[in-house]
Amino acid sequence: MLASAGTIQVVADALRKYKPACSIVDPVMVATSGARLLKEEAIKTLCTELLPVTGLITPNIPEALLLLEESGHKVDDIKDLDGMKRLARAVADLGPKSVLIKGGHIPLKKNYEVASTDDEKEVLVNRAVRAAGRYVEAGIKTSVDLGKGSGPINHFHSLNIMPFPPGGFVDWLLEREDVRKVWKEFTQHEFVEQMGDGTLPVESFKFYMVQDYLYLTQFARANALAGYKAKTLEGVAASAGIVTHIHTETKLHVSECLELGVTMDELRNSEEHQACTAYSRYILDIGASEDWLALQIAMFPCLLGYHHIAKRLSSLQDPSAPKNANRYRQWIDNYIADDYTQAVGKGMEY
Repeated sequence: MLASAGTIQVVADALRKYKPACSIVDPVMVATSGARLLKEEAIKTLCTELLPVTGLITPNIPEALLLLEESGHKVDDIKDLDGMKRLARAVADLGPKSVLIKGGHIPLKKNYEVASTDDEKEVLVNRAVRAAGRYVEAGIKTSVDLGKGSGPINHFHSLNIMPFPPGGFVDWLLEREDVRKVWKEFTQHEFVEQMGDGTLPVESFKFYMVQDYLYLTQFARANALAGYKAKTLEGVAASAGIVTHIHTETKLHVSECLELGVTMDELRNSEEHQACTAYSRYILDIGASEDWLALQIAMFPCLLGYHHIAKRLSSLQDPSAPKNANRYRQWIDNYIADDYTQAVGKGMEY
């Protein structure tokens, strides 16, 4: 935090002298409670000395309003996205090359209208902002309890641990250049896209549901094997819970197959396709030959992939359309339901 006019002046002088290619200023000026954290002299120095040599400034709405107030500018009350844009342009006139207004004080819905309830809030961010969010989250989680209040975050959390913050392995993995292309091919396959827009031929869906039922039988066996390989009673119980959830999941397959003319006997006695056999036996082979962790890694793309696919497809559905507008809406909803979402969360905790 640039806590005084003198400190701000030193930073501004250094930026003028060394002319770094990129400089980012987070003007910590207003606390969550609304209290001012900087004296008037410091704010004036920030506006007149530091902002003209700043590459990017990242105020929240109260901080941006305070900057403009101290600079003699008047801005109307900020109530929506258009107001935030006007606010950003006004701050840009103070000298910084770029302005990022943090919008936590005006949460938005997916269509960028102002959210009136917590359920309506949508967080739409790009890769850079997601990475920054994970960085700050990890800094808070690993911070040292100093003084009173919230205390400082730990900016060095990743220097002595891993190339990802605590709890950020999956996000880090999926953002890798050598993973992103494969993951996209997996989660945005033509079959998946046709389910999303309802154009998938019913016969293709029928074949898939039969094969997925057969696959889930093997997937349940793999999780039972994970229970055997677990080192603690809690681990055994967790695997048992997943097996129970898989059994519940297959009820969707049974009902869909019955609706499509496949009896229970036909479903159980159907022949596995080569792809189903290859993938499911690969998982079981890893479970038999490797340790508990290797088995979890082998199983995880299935658990995470289904949720990732369903979550994206759900966001593409017309909320005003009836549920039966898309033949495959029930399948989509099944994999974003609370029980499945919780199962994914537990898997990510491993």
